[in-house]
Amino acid sequence: MPIALYRYFHHVRIHVRPNGERFPTIFDITGVPAHYPTCVMLDLRAKNAAALTMESVANDLLHLGQVLIFEDFKNFHQRLEDGDYLDDYEIEIIAERLGLETAMLRKLNDPKVTTADRNRLLEKAPTTVNQTKARRITSAARYIDLVARIGEAKAGPAEKRRRAPLRKEMINFLKELRPKGRSSRTRSAIRADDLAKVVAFAATGDPAKIWSNERLRSRNWAIVTLLVFGGLRNSELRQLRAADIDTNRCVVDVHRRPDDPNDPRIREPNAKTMDRIVPITPEVADRLDDYLLGFGADMAEIGNSPFAFLSDGNNSRGQPISPVVVSEAVEELGAHLGIQGLHPHALRSAWIQQLVDWSVEKGIPPAELDRFANYMGGWSYFSKSASHYRGDHLTQKAFEAGLLVENER
Repeated sequence: MPIALYRYFHHVRIHVRPNGERFPTIFDITGVPAHYPTCVMLDLRAKNAAALTMESVANDLLHLGQVLIFEDFKNFHQRLEDGDYLDDYEIEIIAERLGLETAMLRKLNDPKVTTADRNRLLEKAPTTVNQTKARRITSAARYIDLVARIGEAKAGPAEKRRRAPLRKEMINFLKELRPKGRSSRTRSAIRADDLAKVVAFAATGDPAKIWSNERLRSRNWAIVTLLVFGGLRNSELRQLRAADIDTNRCVVDVHRRPDDPNDPRIREPNAKTMDRIVPITPEVADRLDDYLLGFGADMAEIGNSPFAFLSDGNNSRGQPISPVVVSEAVEELGAHLGIQGLHPHALRSAWIQQLVDWSVEKGIPPAELDRFANYMGGWSYFSKSASHYRGDHLTQKAFEAGLLVENER
């Protein structure tokens, strides 16, 4: 087993700099930042990639390292530096192995696993979803291309001219092996009628039927309400500060605060796209007041925290909540309504479903709705996201109408 590969692919740690910048770094087995992976991270940072994006790429490279160990690629980096690029078969093998679960690959690479057991386990090894495999191939292509280009930079002019087209051909072939799967938005969709149940319960339901603890009930009810009627993402909700919520004016300010030194979370949440002001109804404002002036105020005093949504855990009381808190609140809502797999982003779909129904009722042109929804959803003016969501919902409504007609025949 080429243990030398661990020099580049051992573990990922997120370094928080004094200015709040989160910088995911891959370390070798001795605890020293690995050279080539660090070059990739610096390149991503120069392109303003988010810390979570960089962390995903870093973990993809750890997986690539397990692939190289499993397939016994000897002198992998030296080969690329020398211009001895991967052939089609090697690229296909790497792409195929990038679709395996990382935990399974680690198990297969254990020296204690015999060859017979390794073959048996490999036959039954679980695979990842297409989206994950495609992302890993993209990360691997970025890494291989960078190492090869570093080697080209050391070569003479004639050698550079020889290598460049071969490198591009190798990288393009690897990228072509990315699966063309369905988008995560479609794959993880919750039925329109189930989303309607969520909206109805969020409007008039009794949260005491879900959460018996009064303190947690006020927080979780405020979380669910803001996701359903404000259209916020999980990360946007978690980065809200109490000062961002003006219940007198009935507005919520969603800000981008990347690299916030005042956020104690290593994986800080953030607005994914654009800043915006989200209007809320007086009913939503009342629920937020119930939480912010009650349980939320108590937790803010304990933790001396400016953030709006805070934890009541034994080891995290008064600290800003994790994504698990939001997911669990939404899952508990789904369990009460009999909706399996309800997740926070589905509540964003419920929000835009309401917008679509409202626009149809009021006769608002689709283009006008898309512009309004793009702003409210935090997308850019030219984004197609709102129209995609609108199309999904209208397609579902048309399908349901078709079933009703068919059943009446």
